[in-house]
Amino acid sequence: MTDNIARILKTLTTRTLAKEAIWINTARDTEYQLRLPSGRITVDHWFQPGQQGPEEFADFRIYNSDGLEIASESGEPGSEDFKQIVSLHDAIVTRKLNVNETLAGLEKDILAQGTIGDEIPF
Repeated sequence: MTDNIARILKTLTTRTLAKEAIWINTARDTEYQLRLPSGRITVDHWFQPGQQGPEEFADFRIYNSDGLEIASESGEPGSEDFKQIVSLHDAIVTRKLNVNETLAGLEKDILAQGTIGDEIPF
């Protein structure tokens, strides 16, 4: 992975966790896209069946403003490149699903005084 791609991944991860990047879903359930004036970026992380069990994949792609792919990184599972891509993907999922906010809210609800939970009428 080139130094500038590594810096882009690190910066995107930081800005995503700081709620400073708006990622949108693509047609794939596990792929996200960031649109910028100079192009767009996609990141994906998925598993598929393999002969030895599930195989893990991740990719990071950069497209210019004409929609042409100008850079692509994937890495081998366990490699530093792969970990950086997965780290960005995890940050996106955390932000999109509001994981931290939901967990904090649930903890507050569970610690509240009195009876907790609602009955679901059938």
